[in-house]
Amino acid sequence: MKTEFEIVKYEKINNANIFIVEMNYRTPHLHRDFEISFILEGHSTLVINGKRYEGNAEDVFILNPTNPHEIFTHGDVGATILCLQISPRFFSDTLPAMSNVFFDVSNINLPENSEWIASFRRTLIESAIAYMNPHQNSHLYCAARINDIFYMLLENVPHHYLSIADQQAIGRKVDRILRFFEFVDLNFMHKINLQDFAETEGVSLNYMSSFIKKNLNKTFREYVSDVRFSQACKLLTIENKRLTDVFLESGFSDLRYLTKAFLQRTGMRPNEYRSKHKNLRNEYKYKSSLHSSEKLYSNEEALRILDYLKTCY
Repeated sequence: MKTEFEIVKYEKINNANIFIVEMNYRTPHLHRDFEISFILEGHSTLVINGKRYEGNAEDVFILNPTNPHEIFTHGDVGATILCLQISPRFFSDTLPAMSNVFFDVSNINLPENSEWIASFRRTLIESAIAYMNPHQNSHLYCAARINDIFYMLLENVPHHYLSIADQQAIGRKVDRILRFFEFVDLNFMHKINLQDFAETEGVSLNYMSSFIKKNLNKTFREYVSDVRFSQACKLLTIENKRLTDVFLESGFSDLRYLTKAFLQRTGMRPNEYRSKHKNLRNEYKYKSSLHSSEKLYSNEEALRILDYLKTCY
């Protein structure tokens, strides 16, 4: 089963991907790109490198490459987010050292940033409009805006350059996190024990428990519960899937626990969740997988949103 190291696809501009998504949840994952998340509407909780942030409309967050991160909303109302994923390779000719940059803060919506953050939001919107525009020359303008975005970040956001030792330590941590993701993906449908994973890693159970809590901001059991719930959501989007099969294939012990999980997390019973998301699939490019539930906006839908936002900034 695929581990949660996301391979970002660059469909329009080399080493850059921009999209608008309505996000319900995305379990912890990581990738090799900088990611800028601009919340357009709604409220979401982001867990970035083990630290929890509450995000509201107009908030902007910057994530470093290989930072484990998670996003979720409360109940069944998603948050609409403009997302830019930019590989350090985008700057390989102009600023090769960008591959070693590490931003020291994730939440850039601080009072001391008020003078430039409005301009920063406008530039994010302009880059996205150019990215979505079918005219070929607009991609050149988009690339220029991306350079402006990172110039503003480097000028205004505290950061440092990673040493070789730093990069090696991060690499070891990322490798262990990926092995942990894979361990859970392969075993969540059955009885699963963290002791087994700790033994394969050659560390104590206490050390591994602390490692997971520090990097994912949740316990082992909480993470497994999240994956099981995500799998149940995915299975409920499959037509005519029996509830008995749903709870068995997602690792819940019985239907009672499955129903309890859905009532706690969404306020709906499993069949109610199925009915609602069946309708949503007819309206959007709806994506439900083991690790995510999100609605991706088409270029046309995204441009309508962005054109309106441009008048607001």
